[in-house]
Amino acid sequence: MNPATNTGPLDDDTTDLHLAVGLVEDWLLHASDETLDELADFAYGPTRHGHDQLRWIIDLLGETAARLRPPPPPAAPTTADPEPSR
Repeated sequence: MNPATNTGPLDDDTTDLHLAVGLVEDWLLHASDETLDELADFAYGPTRHGHDQLRWIIDLLGETAARLRPPPPPAAPTTADPEPSR
């Protein structure tokens, strides 16, 4: 497991999925050309369109990871300003 994503117990399945999709996207973005060639050949056969399809998949993974990103925690309550003296 990637230690950067091992942040302890996760809140729910959406968080797990967000981390998994983001990790696969990151891996594909940093994969070598040889690895991408092998993946494209495996997924689409040895055609010239395989790399275009891989770019589409990587973009889709990025969009999906962004949609699955957990919402930010609620803002801490602020103390109310006292009413001005009249």
